[in-house]
Amino acid sequence: MNFKNLRQRHPKFVYEEFDYRVHKNFLQIKFHFWLAPDTHFSPTLEIPVPDETSDNLDNLVFHLGLIEMISYWKATCSPNIVIKAGKLTGEQIAWWRHLFINGLGEFFYQNEIDFNQENFLTINSEGSEFDISETKKSEGNLILIGGGKDSAVTAELLEGTALLLNPTGAALKVTEISELNSIIIKRTIDPTLLQLNVQGYLNGHTPFSAYLSFLSLLVARLYGFKNIVVSNEASAGEANLEYLGLKVNHQYSKSFEYEKLFREYTKKYLSKKINYFSFLRPLNELQIAALFVQTEKYDKAFNSCNIGRNEYWCGECPKCAFSFLILSSLIDKTRLEKIFGESDFFKNEKIKRHIKDLTGEGKHKPLDCVGTEEESKMALKLIGSPNDQGVIYRIKNDWSDEHFLPEEYSKLLKDKMASLKL
Repeated sequence: MNFKNLRQRHPKFVYEEFDYRVHKNFLQIKFHFWLAPDTHFSPTLEIPVPDETSDNLDNLVFHLGLIEMISYWKATCSPNIVIKAGKLTGEQIAWWRHLFINGLGEFFYQNEIDFNQENFLTINSEGSEFDISETKKSEGNLILIGGGKDSAVTAELLEGTALLLNPTGAALKVTEISELNSIIIKRTIDPTLLQLNVQGYLNGHTPFSAYLSFLSLLVARLYGFKNIVVSNEASAGEANLEYLGLKVNHQYSKSFEYEKLFREYTKKYLSKKINYFSFLRPLNELQIAALFVQTEKYDKAFNSCNIGRNEYWCGECPKCAFSFLILSSLIDKTRLEKIFGESDFFKNEKIKRHIKDLTGEGKHKPLDCVGTEEESKMALKLIGSPNDQGVIYRIKNDWSDEHFLPEEYSKLLKDKMASLKL
């Protein structure tokens, strides 16, 4: 449907309220959104709860609704958002508007939406404030597991409890192999949104990792975790392309910028006890792959292919191209075949085109979770010259100072990098 007509037809999006209850050892949450004039959405979540449940969850549940609503607002990009479920300050509204614009950059690009137009998005808050005090003791690691090589590396190196949302088979296998206990959450999308998508309403990429960051805060509060550990790398900060003056980054909510902004927002408005950080932030994708290949026990478990929904490697998409590229630079064909089901994706013409895009020879870097152009070039160089000491030195020694790792985690990761066998 036409973007302009959708905004005229649906001039207002309202976050009306949220409700939650503990039932049969699960925290059941429902959000209520209203898309004027006649559409309602009620997405739900179900979270297993410990024996003792904190009663001070209103503010965190309210904020989870704020990040949830992005998926529903984007169907029409209504010019006015009204928050009735809780209170936001002017500073908070500015923070959320920044996330909307940057987190939806790819969505705007693909739908040819001019987010710079006058009165594109106004956010007003009419609700009440919530108590943000904390009473539970905080300790231990809550580790987010997605099923790719990055979270497998973190799961292998750290102790803690895994957090999984609507887990794929790959995520479940990685968690099982790592011997981490797990908390599995069920998120349900309102079918009305899916019906609108079929009718031609707007659809596209949302900042999913931002959703996970707010969800993990709620779970950490419920269970009393001190650290929320994600597995985002230094490479996630590189943009894919530029659109209307905005550097569009498919991985914006995995970037160091988002991590920094989220940590600041959390300390001021959500929790002073819980520490959110990315364990792999000092490293790039090639370095993480080098850590991953030190053991073979995750080879048949991990998966990063979005086409195969993390269940199989399609052998044709950008994620398959990048994953195969960097692992080809580090392991032999026998092991590649064990992982991907064949030993040479490079024969595929689609993969060849993706490699060009990955190395800066195409239109732009693929809109997917892939490494930087420089890393892809380094991987190609290592494939051609397996003993290239310049690349090997960088794998062992590159280290970004833009991270929030506590000292003991930083030391652990540096020691692992120093002991790499390449």
